[in-house]
Amino acid sequence: MTDSEVSAAASANAEVDKPESTSSNSEPELQVINEQQLPLASETTSSDEIFEVRKIVGEKYDRETGETLYRIRWKNFTKDSDTWEPIENLDGCEGALEKWKQKKTASLKPQPLKKRGPGRPPKNPDAVPKPKKITLKGRKRSRSMSTESDHEPSNGKRANSTTKSFEKLKLHPAPPQIDKTVNHPDRLKFLENLKPLKGPKITIVNTVDTVPCPPLDFTFVNDYVYRDGVQAPDPEFMWGCKRCKGPFGCQTTNIENCECAQMNHEELPRLAYKHTGLLKFPQECAYAIHECNEKCECYNRCPNKTVLKGRQIPLEIFKTENKGWGLRCPNDLPAGQFIDRYVGEVITGEEAERRTKVQELRGLTYLFDLDKFNDEEEEDAEVYCIDGADFGGVTRFINHSCEPNLMIHAVTHNRSDLRVYDLALFTSRKIPAGEELCFEYVRNDDWEPGQEVPEDKKKFPCFCGAKKCHGWLF
Repeated sequence: MTDSEVSAAASANAEVDKPESTSSNSEPELQVINEQQLPLASETTSSDEIFEVRKIVGEKYDRETGETLYRIRWKNFTKDSDTWEPIENLDGCEGALEKWKQKKTASLKPQPLKKRGPGRPPKNPDAVPKPKKITLKGRKRSRSMSTESDHEPSNGKRANSTTKSFEKLKLHPAPPQIDKTVNHPDRLKFLENLKPLKGPKITIVNTVDTVPCPPLDFTFVNDYVYRDGVQAPDPEFMWGCKRCKGPFGCQTTNIENCECAQMNHEELPRLAYKHTGLLKFPQECAYAIHECNEKCECYNRCPNKTVLKGRQIPLEIFKTENKGWGLRCPNDLPAGQFIDRYVGEVITGEEAERRTKVQELRGLTYLFDLDKFNDEEEEDAEVYCIDGADFGGVTRFINHSCEPNLMIHAVTHNRSDLRVYDLALFTSRKIPAGEELCFEYVRNDDWEPGQEVPEDKKKFPCFCGAKKCHGWLF
């Protein structure tokens, strides 16, 4: 085969119906590809056949040889037969080279900066950008992107469908993370321990490491566990409303006729809840909420029984990056939504002091003082404390945040004894599904961002990651 015959055969614009054979028995001067690399789809090839370039689909720099190589798509062959060829093997392919340069220039047009989406690896700075028509691996291609056609899309409609296809590909979610400990025996045991809790299903997931679950020595309970020295409320001394007979109970009863509504603070209009059970003022927790109890004669639809009815939403325990286990909800939550109560052991103030020293050595504390109704003038007043370290509910996994999306509200049911009341967690704003649920352990309203962390506060550093993080927990 002569040089002129090879150039003519390699031309991208040449129209060849059938490959021509040569009469010469000598080896060709230009061996473009190995015949084993390019098997024909319908017939086998011989060493003297001529291969026609269909188009150029890629470009790379070979560091070993210092050459620029082009990825060639051959006519009558599939993409599996593409080869990398140096520029000297593309003599007579000026048309294909010019089209490739135009595509490469179009793909390098400046685009607005935007954040890299999740699940995508960082770009190689040494790699040459590929044209936008290259199919993303693992993604479905549109018909206009098919490599089996010999013709480029020529009408605006098909080009527009390609653009829309790529817009969908950019919005394709990242592949789901894998929980490697789903069937671990400790995980299954932990799920068994969760079953006594009332309310919708609680799940657990860990896509961060291989720890199957939180410690198994924790006991889940639905209510307070009263310890030595604590006087549990006596149901015989409880009283409730008697005249709220409407379909929505206390919501539709005049305040003069509702004993429960009369207990609320004068700045709270009637009840603290809307008719849907959502808090009217979810960001205001200064005033206690006096709910109905088992002695009230209003119907179950009464919104003043929101906490009394218990948890109404599903929750998920999940492993965080640097804060241990956390809690979130798989559903969108409105502002003022009741999450659950913080329960545990009810202990005396003296026992709380002892446990505080022990928990500080562990670097964790689960103690909450029930001092909402404590009269500071009474020095001998007994203040109980809730300890959720060893006994409690799913809310013990809620982490701290200096910019929380939950708030704790004091909710009473027994107006005869205010030493024991509920610590109820409500959303302070709308929370999208999957966002971690957090509340502020100790409010630091006087602290301003940028101030130096006091020495006595560095013992319990904060890792909430909020923009206005205080830098400490307590």
